[in-house]
Amino acid sequence: MRRPLRITRALLVGALFMVMGAGAVSAQEEGGAPFSPDSISIPITISPGGAFIRSMLIPGWGQAAVGSYGRGSFYFVTEAASVWMLLKTASRRSTARDGLQFQRAEAERHLRAQGMTNPDSIAILVSEDDAVLGAENLVDTRSQQFEDWAAFGLFMLLVGGADAFVSAH
Repeated sequence: MRRPLRITRALLVGALFMVMGAGAVSAQEEGGAPFSPDSISIPITISPGGAFIRSMLIPGWGQAAVGSYGRGSFYFVTEAASVWMLLKTASRRSTARDGLQFQRAEAERHLRAQGMTNPDSIAILVSEDDAVLGAENLVDTRSQQFEDWAAFGLFMLLVGGADAFVSAH
């Protein structure tokens, strides 16, 4: 249970740095005048293609480069969460596959204990076993979830890149 907590902390720290901005802004100008949001000018010197490439390399980087820190942190956190869910689903799919192998071996052991020796009959009966069918359904479900998270992550990566491209215009 410690790994998800570490990942969550890392995501929050990354989002905090994205929101805080790429460069430090001093609270007062050199003349001693108080800080005013109007006194900040962020020069946008990044090309739209450069913003797109940055956002593809590290989600949210393209938005942060053009001064859209809130949107950049949104894309970073969304992409990091989808990668985390992709890894979590891959782990669950692996566990489901292990369970399927166990159920098949258990069904085969049970049939051999009953005196069956024909390998073809054993294979057919194992494939029709309720526990094996349930385990196969679980593997199929986990595989579908993995594909869904991969598609969502890729979609958000492209949307983030397009957003960075448009923001740089």
